[in-house]
Amino acid sequence: MELGTQRQPVPAAFHRPGGMSYLRVVPSADIERISSQPNDVEQELRYHTRPDLDGISLSYPAYDPLDDSPEMPPVMLHYAVNRPVGRSGVNPT
Repeated sequence: MELGTQRQPVPAAFHRPGGMSYLRVVPSADIERISSQPNDVEQELRYHTRPDLDGISLSYPAYDPLDDSPEMPPVMLHYAVNRPVGRSGVNPT
């Protein structure tokens, strides 16, 4: 992944039952929308992907440091790189 082509990396953390975790970077263009707290757009709650070729859309919770356990479901993180001040959300272009 190059930051020149992928300005806002959205890594998804997956956890195996044995305790090993790994990251997969989801292209920001694959994120359809982000659900956030009604009173704070910067507090992201869930990431919703665009439907794939089979019409399946996935939803991942945002990482919560207060719920960090080996049994946690896959979670997403969001890092905005070169984002204009005041702009929120994932910009696929």
